[in-house]
Amino acid sequence: MGAEPTLSTRINDEELEFTAIGSWTTAHADALEVLVAAAAAQASDVRNMAINMAMVGEPDPLGAWLLERLARKSSQRGRQVRFVGLTDHYRGLLDEVHRVNRQAPAPPEKENSLLVGLDILGRGAVDVKVDLVVFLEMVAALNIAIARTLNHPRNFRFTSTV
Repeated sequence: MGAEPTLSTRINDEELEFTAIGSWTTAHADALEVLVAAAAAQASDVRNMAINMAMVGEPDPLGAWLLERLARKSSQRGRQVRFVGLTDHYRGLLDEVHRVNRQAPAPPEKENSLLVGLDILGRGAVDVKVDLVVFLEMVAALNIAIARTLNHPRNFRFTSTV
């Protein structure tokens, strides 16, 4: 399962350096979330930040994503963030995670106003048809009740109509 993950902190010349140690894998997800949340709170007062991954034994996409998330939060606050000590073996994983969700969402396609109008008209026609069928069923049921009353006037109970 690997060594228990830790994240040590050291301040060097206005730079906060986090050193990730151990196994940054899904098996330690709960501990990793706590470590990254605590690190984000510590990073609030520094201008520059480095994440040293030289002692990470086995990162997986979750561990890489948590470190990337920490880096993104710091970058959004105007801090310089860099990764150091990353072996070539894990560079590809971190690069791939770094590219996730970076593209702006595609703008919505402009709809053709003629097609939108026809769609509204068609849906309205279907709604009118459904309402007309319900209305005609009600009129038919009323006519049947009136015909039954006219054929058998003794069965008509006036108190029931009130």
